[in-house]
This record gives sequence, C-alpha cells and structure tokens, in this order.
Amino acid sequence: MRKNTKQSEKIAMSEKPSTPIDEKRRMHELIDSALLNGNDKAYNEVASYYFIENMESDFFYYAFTMANKNNSAEASYHVYKIIAYSTPKDAKEALDMMDDKTRNFAMYYLLKSYEMGYKNAKYEIDEIFGKDKAIPQSSLYLQKFSGD
Repeated sequence: MRKNTKQSEKIAMSEKPSTPIDEKRRMHELIDSALLNGNDKAYNEVASYYFIENMESDFFYYAFTMANKNNSAEASYHVYKIIAYSTPKDAKEALDMMDDKTRNFAMYYLLKSYEMGYKNAKYEIDEIFGKDKAIPQSSLYLQKFSGD
C-alpha cells in the first residue's frame, strides 16, 4: 500500500545537499520515503545514485525490500540486474553459469518486472529467450526456486 504523501514527494524533490553528512542524511530520508511510503521518485533517485557510484551490491537490500513490500517493477528489475551483472560476464552468460537456485531467483524478479510492464525488462527478456518467443510466467521460476 502506497502512501505518497506531500512530505515524501518533497523529500525526493529537495535540493542537493552541500556536505557529505547532509548527503548521507538525505539518502536515508529518500530510502525511508521509498520503503515506508512506496515513493517511486525517491526510490529512483537512490537507485540512480547507487548504480552510478557502482555500489549495486550495497543497494540490494533496498531493491529487494522495495520490490517485495511495494510491488515495484523497477525494484524487481534491479534485484535481477544486481544478481545477473555481479560478474564481468554478460547477463545471459552469467545466468548460464549460476547454480539453479540463484538463476531461478534472478529470473523470477526479471519476469515479475516484465509482467508489470517495466521497459528495461523487455530488452533482457528478448536477449535471454529470443524475440517473439513464448515467455514463461514468473511464478514458474518462483516454484522452481522454492522446490529446489
């Protein structure tokens, strides 16, 4: 359930901080707004920061929580992306090298994002399954993950 209050929107739109302490405080405010209130703008701003700074693995918890708690398509894609791009290999090759449980977990989040209409997921789906091919439901990978 999202509570996009004016205060949470204000946090995402606030001015850039001037000191490292202010930056850290602002990041915590944005994270709280995203996770507690489902504020997509705040989430996107924090995600952009972590990905630009190459700190994806530090961001995993926030993406995972946002994906599950707030049913976010973007966060679901980020969960997949953090797992699939955690090696120097391209995503398809990295997925092929993963153990079954990890691959099924990553694929569940990619397909969940795709099913919610996230555009970046479509590109990944085409790369993995091929264009104009039947795409499995995310629930299949969740069952595989749970059943292993």
